[in-house]
Amino acid sequence: MIVLLALSLPLSLVGSCNETAGFDLGRAAFAAPLSSVARAGFDSRRAASYGLILAELVSKKPDTFLDLLAPDVLVLLDQPELTRREGSVAIWQYRSDSCVLDLFLDSRKGTVLHYEMRERRKAVLGDENEIAPSEDEGACFRSLLMCLHPV
Repeated sequence: MIVLLALSLPLSLVGSCNETAGFDLGRAAFAAPLSSVARAGFDSRRAASYGLILAELVSKKPDTFLDLLAPDVLVLLDQPELTRREGSVAIWQYRSDSCVLDLFLDSRKGTVLHYEMRERRKAVLGDENEIAPSEDEGACFRSLLMCLHPV
């Protein structure tokens, strides 16, 4: 019985590894962020650990976004603040007080095609012509994480 149960677990995980193939980005913005991870066999504790690993990777190397799927982004950043669709591309936007992140995702595959991180252009107190200094992408991303997941 134990052997049968042990053999059935990998088979159930194989079937769930293909969850992103039919991932609908139009509905993803309204889905629970951990739902796809839970379907893949992760409990909330493992999903949180996975989110921390993703956060560290993206903080050190923002191009890691290009290796992520939509469910990964939802675990990492939760729901986007703004979503829009242009043809087969979905754009998810995340914002903090100092940073804006736009993720461009393939609506059919759920893959991240491109990302843009930029500072929010705000005048510095006291001089309306002076603009706050820009941040590097890693610092920008960390400010997003702090905003989305306060300690």
